[in-house]
Parts: sequence; structure tokens; C-alpha cells
Amino acid sequence: MTTINLGPCSIINCTYTNVKFRKLTELAYKKCYKKRMLEVYPYLERNQHSLRI
Repeated sequence: MTTINLGPCSIINCTYTNVKFRKLTELAYKKCYKKRMLEVYPYLERNQHSLRI
């Protein structure tokens, strides 16, 4: 049986609560890099942070 990850979110000043969270996978990290999202959120690291879906 798997459990639902309810956070906390790793985005600074995130106001979402009680929603599903996932880890930032290698593929998602590469997509963020391509779209230059890591410039906005430079503290995010692969497979270590919970993010709201």
C-alpha cells in the first residue's frame, strides 16, 4: 500500500496545503533546465523536493 505525500511543498512561499506532492524527477529537472525555470527556483534539486501537482 502506498501513502499519499501531503507535503510540505519545497517552493518558497507556497500556500498550497492538503494536495498531492511528488519528487522532482530527473526528467522533470531536465525539462525545467530547458525552460530556464531553475533560474527562478535555483534551490530545487533532483529527487529531493516535494512539489505540488
